[in-house]
Amino acid sequence: MLASFLVGAVVLAGEPAIAVVRPRLVGGDNPALVEDVARLVAEGVDAAAVRRLAAAEVERVAGGCEAADCVRRLRGALAADLVLRATLTQTGRDFSLRLELIEGASGTVVARSEEGCDLCGRGELQAQVARQVTRLVPALRAAATAPPRLQVVTDPPGAWVYVDERLVGVTPFDEAVLAGEHSLRVTYPRHSPASTTFSARPEAVARARFELRRSPATMRRRGAGWGLLATGAALLAGGALLLAVDGRCSNAVRDASGQCPRLFDTDWGGAALGMSGAALATAGTVVLVRTRKRTGRVHALSVGPRGLGVVWRF
Repeated sequence: MLASFLVGAVVLAGEPAIAVVRPRLVGGDNPALVEDVARLVAEGVDAAAVRRLAAAEVERVAGGCEAADCVRRLRGALAADLVLRATLTQTGRDFSLRLELIEGASGTVVARSEEGCDLCGRGELQAQVARQVTRLVPALRAAATAPPRLQVVTDPPGAWVYVDERLVGVTPFDEAVLAGEHSLRVTYPRHSPASTTFSARPEAVARARFELRRSPATMRRRGAGWGLLATGAALLAGGALLLAVDGRCSNAVRDASGQCPRLFDTDWGGAALGMSGAALATAGTVVLVRTRKRTGRVHALSVGPRGLGVVWRF
């Protein structure tokens, strides 16, 4: 039986510290075999670019890491970035070895290798251990390399950032990402989305800047807003004119007594036009304010694997 697979990714800057816990033997009682496996695992780890914590200190803190909280204790007591746990299962002369590489901060298994050996002798078991540790070395070396970073800036700020169609944060965005080719998309209310692709390489920073354009629907609404504002202004002017002439003589010719036979009675009409104009102008102003280009302050918390963020725009 052969099963070896990577189930996650860990990114640690600098030289990570790894705690190699004492192997656990299930179904047998052979201390010498356990010591052989422990030695082989330690030798394989030493071949990677990581700092292995002293075996005596790891044993003092966690023993064989059988307790559920052993990874947390190793992280707290020894600042272990990674924990390598080995479980050897014996059934007669058949053996199965499972190696698990665990991230100390989250307790997540980031790499696992499992292989069985039927009617296995000591030499065959040693070779199997060496093979399985070798499979984990790339994951260990990858952990020692500074991860790629992605920086995204948008105008206006506060846009949602999607990497491979997964929401990861808001702009201005600056976070570690997995190495490889990715898609990038940013969205902002009442603006057209923008997208591109980028290549993330270890110890490199991928940068993207977008000037987001207001969407066609938003521009149509702005046109309607200007129309409402202009109409409202015209009605206000008309209402003001009617109110101004209210009570004035509507005919330049006066009667014999000097009285004006007809006076303008336009107060109600002027008031109605004025109120209508004010309402239309207010509606147009609201539309223009809501669809304006936003360049003000943004307060944002990142949205990503470690948490959910909230954005306030002003």
